[in-house]
Amino acid sequence: MAFTLKQGVSGVAYHGRDLIGNPVEFRSMYTDWHVMQEKSALAKMIVYALACALNLNDTYPRVQAIVYRASGAFPRCVKVVAQDNGVRRFAFVEGVLRGRFQPRVHGAEITIVDRKGRQHTFFFFFKNHRRLPLNQTISRLCQGATWRGDAAMFRVSVSGTRLINLRSRDRALTDYAVKKCVRSIQQGKRVKIPKRMYFDMIDD
Repeated sequence: MAFTLKQGVSGVAYHGRDLIGNPVEFRSMYTDWHVMQEKSALAKMIVYALACALNLNDTYPRVQAIVYRASGAFPRCVKVVAQDNGVRRFAFVEGVLRGRFQPRVHGAEITIVDRKGRQHTFFFFFKNHRRLPLNQTISRLCQGATWRGDAAMFRVSVSGTRLINLRSRDRALTDYAVKKCVRSIQQGKRVKIPKRMYFDMIDD
């Protein structure tokens, strides 16, 4: 099995073919590894095993995030397994976001300035597919907003390279960030994410 490694701003992607000739890809930034064209169970196992073998020195801590379930009434905090290579830390968000119609996970960075002038950065993860259920949690939070599928919010370190634990006092910030993400990101046939999302709570 031949694989090439491509390092980019979004992380490392492993490209190659499995034992039966199907093109495969493992992307370690959001760990949204998926099999292109042929989504066979065998191909998935091969890619996952390869990814583990290539990251023997990595650690896998659990990071606290907040999830906005499509079928839930309120957001809930969850512990998500993350991959830490000593420089960057990425979360295995596939195990958190439900929705079998779309295996791919999208991510967007958002920066919030609180009322005391302090800056906070978060990462918003979600899926995009017209058959995903309407998110009842977000509908309650954002009156009149329509959003499909689960969504998760992670806190980003000051260095911008690691996902870190959300704190109990972050709830107001994450709710505010979700409102801004839902109103700024366009779901649809092709998801549209603004290049920069930066909001000051004093302006609202």
